[in-house]
Amino acid sequence: MKKMTAKAKRTTMIVMLLITIIALTACSKSTSNTEASASPEVKATVAETAAPPSEEPKAQMMDETVSMLIPAAQYKEKSYKQIIAKIKEKTGITIDLQVTPDNQLDNLVKTKIAANEVPDLLHGNAGGASGPFAIYPDDAFTDLSDQSWVSRLVNKDFKTKDGKYIAAPINSTGFVLGMFYNKDIFTKLNLTVPTTWADFIKVCEAIKASGVTPVYMMDKDLWTIQIWETVGFGQVIGFKDEYLAVGQQVLENKIKMKDIPKLDSVLSKHLELVQKELINKDHITATYDGMHEIIGSGKAAMVAMGQWEPSELDKKYPGISQKFGMFPIPFEDNAPMFVAPSSSSLLVFKNAKHLEAAKRVVEAWTQPDVISAYYEENPGFSAYTDVPSGNVLLPIKEVEDNYIKKGNITASVFGGGDIAAGLDNDIWKMYQDMLAGGKTPTQVLESMDKRFAQQAKAKSLSGW
Repeated sequence: MKKMTAKAKRTTMIVMLLITIIALTACSKSTSNTEASASPEVKATVAETAAPPSEEPKAQMMDETVSMLIPAAQYKEKSYKQIIAKIKEKTGITIDLQVTPDNQLDNLVKTKIAANEVPDLLHGNAGGASGPFAIYPDDAFTDLSDQSWVSRLVNKDFKTKDGKYIAAPINSTGFVLGMFYNKDIFTKLNLTVPTTWADFIKVCEAIKASGVTPVYMMDKDLWTIQIWETVGFGQVIGFKDEYLAVGQQVLENKIKMKDIPKLDSVLSKHLELVQKELINKDHITATYDGMHEIIGSGKAAMVAMGQWEPSELDKKYPGISQKFGMFPIPFEDNAPMFVAPSSSSLLVFKNAKHLEAAKRVVEAWTQPDVISAYYEENPGFSAYTDVPSGNVLLPIKEVEDNYIKKGNITASVFGGGDIAAGLDNDIWKMYQDMLAGGKTPTQVLESMDKRFAQQAKAKSLSGW
């Protein structure tokens, strides 16, 4: 992505304790996919005033092997094999990748930190290790503020509360979440992009009447469910100051989730699609992997997804992504686009057995001649001023032009703090239960309050 405007950068730092998604797990699938998508038609460029190419500090070869923990969805096989080989050539260091199931990352990292049995590096989410509501303790990682990549960052907001850089980001901004839609179906039915929930329902009803499934939901995969609530909660609570204020109140037990205005309405609107049969009948058993064929073939018109979807769709139907677009899910009227202030990143554990070698891996990985392989395979939103972003697919270029550059964005980070850390799967199962008819929206919020209270009391948090 190009360097963001000041307004956009301020807006993207909106933070919320409340629920779902930083996506260390949810977003292990989604955050991990912070890339846009490749296409010969549209090219994203780096600022014309980009800093001159930098070089990794010269040092002797190190015959060491470092371990790196990485969630499966963040592992990009083609480019990462090239990167690992290049680092071996430049430094002598071998990288042992430990690929982990996405939904196990949070608990695994916390367990390893507690047992002091950490790997050398973590390829995880920057938002999980920094910011007001970090999932992991900042002091578990090494301060990398003196490394050369820091001066080359497009977005310098990926830092801890005390201003340290402990995570070298892969992208300059996080994942984009919205409604991915088939423009051909909209054109055929003379439909326009809805900007209110009432209009969204009308669009869905018109699509259903044509014999096409309006919205495809894959609720067997929990991380796909919470996209709706993550986006909706981000819209109804407000921007930065509001998020911080509400998050602090939840932490201090001064307000309950069920008492926060409009959260119930977000859940109710999500459930409305099920009740009005505006989604696929098999949504509870449907999966993310099966979604691409349904969307690509035109059997369904829309899916709530991230900006990685165009490239995934093109893998099955080359070039078809040019017929798609994205719009904000309109829980609120004229809603902004959701852009997460986080990115998959490289972190070095403070107690790494091969600390100096691990730090050198980060320094080498972030050099233009190394990390450029990543953007060639996964174009979009380069984190560094001297590294081109690559060729970006049309749907994502439109999001950048129509929303990100104009600052018309919102974001929330489920950092969780002490009260909610590690509870994302528990919460997403509550959403799943609601969509299956087992809970009402109010009962979901009450269940969340109960689960938060259990964890807060177990940790003896102040106010509980």
